[in-house]
Amino acid sequence: PQRGWESLLGGAVAAAGAVPLLFGAVVAGRRPERAPVSLKPLAWGGAAVLLAATASITRTLGNNTVVTFRVPGTYPVSGGGVLWSVQNSLCWFSRGLTVAAFGSDGKPIEAPRRGWSTLDGELTILSVKPYEGGLDILSTNDPKDKTCKLVRLPLVGKDAGKTRLLLSDVPPARWVATDDRLVRIAARFERGAVSRPVALTLDIFSLDDSQPRATGSLQLSPPIFSVWSPEMSLDGYVLSIWQRVTIAGMGGSILQRIDISDPSAPKLLLTSDPYPTPSTVLSRMASPDVEWMAEFHQGKLALASRWGLWLYELTPEGHWRLLGQRPASIIELLAGRDLPQLIWKGDRIYEASSAFGLLVYDVSDPARPRRIAHSGTPIQQFTVLDNGLVAASTNYQTIEVHKLPGT
Repeated sequence: PQRGWESLLGGAVAAAGAVPLLFGAVVAGRRPERAPVSLKPLAWGGAAVLLAATASITRTLGNNTVVTFRVPGTYPVSGGGVLWSVQNSLCWFSRGLTVAAFGSDGKPIEAPRRGWSTLDGELTILSVKPYEGGLDILSTNDPKDKTCKLVRLPLVGKDAGKTRLLLSDVPPARWVATDDRLVRIAARFERGAVSRPVALTLDIFSLDDSQPRATGSLQLSPPIFSVWSPEMSLDGYVLSIWQRVTIAGMGGSILQRIDISDPSAPKLLLTSDPYPTPSTVLSRMASPDVEWMAEFHQGKLALASRWGLWLYELTPEGHWRLLGQRPASIIELLAGRDLPQLIWKGDRIYEASSAFGLLVYDVSDPARPRRIAHSGTPIQQFTVLDNGLVAASTNYQTIEVHKLPGT
């Protein structure tokens, strides 16, 4: 089991404050004539601090216990590796694709298979999107990433491991897919020192035939921010387009929801207000944040920065309503918090970084987000399996599988 840095640092701070009090109380008890004042209250105070620290550390360590399993065998993940998951299978691409399945106890139920599938090991993987039965992978052989191809890789069934070409010779774009349709969004940028999107096109393709067939498109207004890196997610046939990284002072970020139930006529439902910029007393006293990481999940938005975690709800009118927050503790700030990665799955939010490792929050009550686990391993990338396991590639070029409390 790994113990969190907050527990250990908190114990050290508590001990550093309690030891002098106890020492002074002992001196005063043995030679009271030399004590300028009675130190009995200090003795009682020192004892109370020690008891409180012990109880707090015991409770915190219990909540922070994370059992870690290393993936068996030697499977290093190079700096260009990509990590993702489909259901309870973990996949990583580093000079070839490797797939392994894990049980809820964190141990492999299927030995890792290296070099599996017809994927070319020399490809540059740009991005990966899971669908119900496998992965859709955008890759390129062009060192300048000018043209790409999108392939579908089933992980289950009779076609498991056999790639299917969906699109080829296309410019880099964002997309999300289901079993029967593919949604792609592409931008046209103006020329200049700063690339700013001036036109956005949403295209929908049908995947029912042997070859993808274009069915409809929608022109969207260009975003109000100059740095544009959108994400897309599907809730049934409602598409959400949102910004993952928010940079303050550059116009903010917005969310758009689009109805694609009729693939020949997609319809814009709403455009949200710009993302809120929450703050704390400490952040207002110190320098303000310039970057936020965002995660959108079923009508709710999580914003995380070095100052904490905030949860918002999107109203039908496109406004953001604050649900709850968990400002970073003093000890977390001292330990260091950089821009994290976020995953919101079910009632848990997972926050990972190469600085502070992995933090896990229970958000079943959005008004009171509660931290339930921590692992101090520096993390480069991570993913969450359906059974609650967390798999991470670390700064040490290894893959670890974490079993969290309550899973």
